[in-house]
Amino acid sequence: MLKPLLLLLLSLPTVCFSQFKITGKVVDKRHKNPVANARVFLDKDTTKYKTDADGAFSITNVKPGEYVLVVSSSDYETYANTLIVYDNNVVVPDINLLLLDELDVVNNKYYKDRERDLSIFKEVFLGRSDNAKQCTILNPDVIFVKYNKLLKKITAFSDEDIEIENKALGYLIKYKLGIFYYRPDGSAYIDGTSAFEELKGSDSDKKRWKKQRQTAYFGSSMHFFRSVVGNQVEEEGFKVLKLTRKPNPDYNTPGYYGLPYIQTLYKDEPLLIDSLVHKTDKIGTFALSYIDCLYIIYTKKHDRTNVNAINLPAYAPPYATTIITFNEQYAFFGVNGIINPQSIVIEGAWAAAGIATVLPANYFP
Repeated sequence: MLKPLLLLLLSLPTVCFSQFKITGKVVDKRHKNPVANARVFLDKDTTKYKTDADGAFSITNVKPGEYVLVVSSSDYETYANTLIVYDNNVVVPDINLLLLDELDVVNNKYYKDRERDLSIFKEVFLGRSDNAKQCTILNPDVIFVKYNKLLKKITAFSDEDIEIENKALGYLIKYKLGIFYYRPDGSAYIDGTSAFEELKGSDSDKKRWKKQRQTAYFGSSMHFFRSVVGNQVEEEGFKVLKLTRKPNPDYNTPGYYGLPYIQTLYKDEPLLIDSLVHKTDKIGTFALSYIDCLYIIYTKKHDRTNVNAINLPAYAPPYATTIITFNEQYAFFGVNGIINPQSIVIEGAWAAAGIATVLPANYFP
């Protein structure tokens, strides 16, 4: 059952400064033997742990919130599951890993359009920001890409972590790609888990990274959803407006090259966050819902570079802008962002940012 957000906000201060522990054990699903030296981490966190000889692990200093627990081992399928840390230590039931079977995949080495499709993958995956120009995928050979003519989309997957060196923000990112697709109309879907490591650098590098991390954070989806949870949306510089899109009757007319919809932005009528966000029966999880599109602007950053990408109305305010369209009735989120990404379509600043601007879940400016 959904309840007003205010009820949850009143309960947050009592636990927001506490830290807890997550413990558990990893075993082979078939033989029930402990899996030693498996990597265990929280998605988008910089701290990594390993299971001991008995398959046990312990993650310490965990702040309250919703996380994705990831377990990865070279001989097993990757495990990922959502858990909530609220006001107690968390003991995870035994995690059963399946041994990897041989994957029936196309050998991309001789795929004639691999370089073209890989280039598109990199642009969408890394993003179109200045940060993306300073990112390098260190092991592109582990990425399998293919254009599906029937579905008219590029798909990609990897059975190994994709390693990205981000010299803009000072991270080595190991990304476990779950789902990727991209269509010529610009629509894309990316889902996966990531682990962060700090790059080594000089004092001047670290100073530059600190500044650029702050730039990446302010106005980001992480910043927005944290401001929602903290009931500080307007104070943090965000404004949420109503955007309607109605089918354009002229779209299929021969010779017409306009948009498939007619859109109207209600720029003088900001939406109240309490009318969009609700508490769920799961502590630390919220539900975002709206019948039309959400038009989110960050008023502390001027940016019109994504006008063509998101087809902004001509009278749109000149700020960094993101449009959210709902595929499902509710998009669930916590302090670390959207939990069910398939529930929404994101256009604009957040979509163009890519992994080149993503920060660890434990980052605070």
